[in-house]
Amino acid sequence: MYGLENEDPIVKYYDETLAISGESEINWYLEKVKTYGGPVLDLACGTGRITLLLLRQGYEVASIDNSEGMLNIFKKKLEKELPELRKRVFIEKNKISDFHLNRKFRTIICCDSFFHNLTVKEEINCLNCVAEHLRPEGRFLFNIPNPPLSFYHDAQAQKARYSENENHIL
Repeated sequence: MYGLENEDPIVKYYDETLAISGESEINWYLEKVKTYGGPVLDLACGTGRITLLLLRQGYEVASIDNSEGMLNIFKKKLEKELPELRKRVFIEKNKISDFHLNRKFRTIICCDSFFHNLTVKEEINCLNCVAEHLRPEGRFLFNIPNPPLSFYHDAQAQKARYSENENHIL
């Protein structure tokens, strides 16, 4: 779906433009994980913004994303973290509608990304994968964002400004 971080502006500027979760929403996920516990599976983890917060709070986290570019940015962020934090994360490039990790989780999250399942079949497959990986007492936490059209317009305009600035630097 997304390209590499040095080729695809959506990936390169994701954290500045399209990471739409506000602080209150991210705090909601963090509080729910605190309630239900780890280990945690972060579906469509992107650049690792929530995974990193969970790791810093001491959780063991497995993170899945289908974008090699997003995962490359995530791995660069991880390089700046302490080694004991990096030991608690597992990262895999995979679709959220077709993954098999051979383990169970107390909490599975999918922040702002369930819509990456483009068909009903992919949605059902994703939910089946979640059920396969969720402990009996576990919880699946996800949202389906519905930002206004102005959000996409503003994100596109900001991306264009970044691209223009880059062209001037070259």
